[in-house]
Amino acid sequence: MAAKYSVKDIKRTSKVLLVLGGFVLMAALTACSSSSGSWQHPTKPKDMWSADISACKSRASMLISRQLDIDSDSNFRVQDDLQVQFAAHDARKKRYAYFTNCLSGKGYRQVSGN
Repeated sequence: MAAKYSVKDIKRTSKVLLVLGGFVLMAALTACSSSSGSWQHPTKPKDMWSADISACKSRASMLISRQLDIDSDSNFRVQDDLQVQFAAHDARKKRYAYFTNCLSGKGYRQVSGN
């Protein structure tokens, strides 16, 4: 017996796939993005810096993923490609803000890369 799918079901599935595609694109672009400069702590030994930086990256990724999950659950309207690209760009900026706030809170300062 063939399954019956309504137009509403098909549209909802298309929306979910579009949103998931946007998340995958955002994750790939975020992973490839690089910041200008490096982070240094005035009193911590250098061998501890990478652990703190990794922890802040993970925290920022978790926060932005949680925000994107909330946004996608509450907003199932169809977005075109441009809207998805803008959303991905905004997500990258928010993730970087979470990351910099985390490191700044731990006492790190960003120094320009020469």
